[in-house]
Amino acid sequence: MTTSTESISSPRFDFFQTATQVIVSVYVKGCSQDDVQLDTDDHSLRLTINAPTKASLVIAPLFGPIDTSNSGVTTLPSKVEISLQKLQPGIQWPSLQGSDAGGSTTSTTVASTSTPNPTSRTRSKWDSFKDEEEEDGQNKTTGNETGKSTKDEASIDDFFKQLYANADDDTRKAMMKSYQESGGTALSTNWEEVKKGTVKSQPPKGMEARKW
Repeated sequence: MTTSTESISSPRFDFFQTATQVIVSVYVKGCSQDDVQLDTDDHSLRLTINAPTKASLVIAPLFGPIDTSNSGVTTLPSKVEISLQKLQPGIQWPSLQGSDAGGSTTSTTVASTSTPNPTSRTRSKWDSFKDEEEEDGQNKTTGNETGKSTKDEASIDDFFKQLYANADDDTRKAMMKSYQESGGTALSTNWEEVKKGTVKSQPPKGMEARKW
């Protein structure tokens, strides 16, 4: 009798993020929702793909804690997409994986951004940033204002997810590189321009870029 063991591959993946979510794109085509299983705790994820090919992705620990009740997985024709809800909104993850179970404490704080123009080469996003230090100092938001802020963040997240999902590989690389290197102050969809060098912070007049 001959027995064979089907190998389990490690799929190609990348990620991008907003102030409230981390979106992981796993590049396995042709999966249905029944073919995938996502297991998460507050600092790790395991994605199991059973068809059309067997694949597994394990990331532990994650860079920061996540809200497992609001995280999930969806399947698209060209990939599988994992949505991780941050437990610490406004904290930028420089990488998907952290160095320990508690996550890194040297992350960069960013605020929610307004919807960028995807056809522009490089857009400054400082004008739509909220100064989080100022928010902490005032901390007098009413219930209605809080609800509006949450709704706005959800709309922004949906836009970024749709923009990234419909983009080609070069556009995705340009978005991630420009956003991360500029500290969240600029977003570019032009890979030919972005690949030439580091994308610098672009504060408007009267503001100063700071390293955290």
